[in-house]
Amino acid sequence: MEHIPFERFAELLFDSPQLAPAGAEIMQAVLKAGSARWTEIATAMSGSESAAYKRPQRLMESIRRAPFFGAPNAQNKVKT
Repeated sequence: MEHIPFERFAELLFDSPQLAPAGAEIMQAVLKAGSARWTEIATAMSGSESAAYKRPQRLMESIRRAPFFGAPNAQNKVKT
């Protein structure tokens, strides 16, 4: 997994460049854990397990709140 530029890949996935480092770390942990379960991902991450368990939750919350390119907003309402 060392040859995969995870952070660069994460920059392409996320609209916000601030999310890329956390996204890269979590992607590596998912591959290392071989599971999508947060407890197993947290075990594969650095730091304490409780802190590592919170990182994917925070990333998902940040993604949920982030504006998406082309998403409807107050200035760009979708006409039905």
